[in-house]
Amino acid sequence: MTRHFLSITASLISALLIVSCGSGEGPDALRLALETEPTNLDPAFAVDYSSGWISSLIHSNLVRFEPDGTIVPDAASGWSISGDGLEYLFRVGGARFSDGRPVTAFDAERSLTRLIGPSTASPRWWVLEPVAGAPAFHAGRAARPGIEALDDSTLVIRLASPASHFLSLLAMPAAGIVSPREADSLGRDYGRKPLGSGPWRLVSWTSGDAMVLERNPFSRGAGSGPPKIEIRLIPETMTRIAEFEVGNLDILEIPPAELEFWR
Repeated sequence: MTRHFLSITASLISALLIVSCGSGEGPDALRLALETEPTNLDPAFAVDYSSGWISSLIHSNLVRFEPDGTIVPDAASGWSISGDGLEYLFRVGGARFSDGRPVTAFDAERSLTRLIGPSTASPRWWVLEPVAGAPAFHAGRAARPGIEALDDSTLVIRLASPASHFLSLLAMPAAGIVSPREADSLGRDYGRKPLGSGPWRLVSWTSGDAMVLERNPFSRGAGSGPPKIEIRLIPETMTRIAEFEVGNLDILEIPPAELEFWR
């Protein structure tokens, strides 16, 4: 495998998403290392860098960022915005959870409502603060926010006031779509056993040591590129560099200030 070094978080995420959609035969696994271990892979609680990054590989959103910052469809196949900027209509279809179940608009409604809900107590609920009624719902003063699935393939989100950046908020890790069945049954343990519809699924997590992701076989683009991502937890910078130099890692993330040294 050709090895790469990456200088910023966005590049690392983009590289793995590109690998997940690539073509042709590849190696058995993409090997990389993280400085810090994730604390929680539940989108509602993925507040640190490692957690947010890996959660984004496991969960799809209604929309996502391209490497150049463009917003493109993800679990939603498309959307429209009302003339007054207050109503977003998403067409949901085509995505599947890693157990094969299709992602519906009701799953998206449950996931986004869960993020805001007072019983969830997510530190990232503010991502959906522009939604009509969201602050009151989060505070327990309203029955529901302005998020409604009309049928399996149609989701409507109503805002309290126009927010030109709202699609960008929906692309953030916190707005990832979880499997409601697993989230309900596992409760707080969902962060250790997530089930999403992103390009990868978690198959093992040994605390303090390593994580292994495998392709979601039901994801768009499944079947091309490496079938696994092996993530080692290596806190020491020099150890990560040494492992990269001897060929035990395929990707090395480095600070932008050190980029010139590696050219």
